[in-house]
Amino acid sequence: AGSSIRYAVALSAGRAITVGNGRVTLWQLPEAQGVWTASLPDASGGGLSPDGKVLFVAHAGGVRALDIDTGAALGDLQADPIKHRGDERVAVAVSGDGKRLAALSGPPTSLVLRVWELSDGSLLSRLNLPFGGDRLTLRFLGSRFLLAGEQ
Repeated sequence: AGSSIRYAVALSAGRAITVGNGRVTLWQLPEAQGVWTASLPDASGGGLSPDGKVLFVAHAGGVRALDIDTGAALGDLQADPIKHRGDERVAVAVSGDGKRLAALSGPPTSLVLRVWELSDGSLLSRLNLPFGGDRLTLRFLGSRFLLAGEQ
């Protein structure tokens, strides 16, 4: 089986996060030395908290929050299964105030947008969208509005 990185982001202090192949890894750069690895089957997309201390990773059961420094699981946001197959795409965004998280997922022809309240983990919204694409964009505009689309 080939290697497949589904999400990557550069962090401060010469570090980077990758998500793929059922693993989330924090790397120390430029040495490319693994600092920690967390096993998370079906992990496929991610987003950082505004303070950069928490990574939110989409997986088949919802979204898991991981501590950036240790990789420890901080909690899960549950939803109807976010079923990841080889043809599905995922984008995750956190609002600028850190109060809400959104995940956009689905096959190339249709998507589901989910929005959670982070203070209590409640699912605020689930919306089917009639578009898809190879590369998804998901961004909060302020704390209440989302920009969702395909590139």
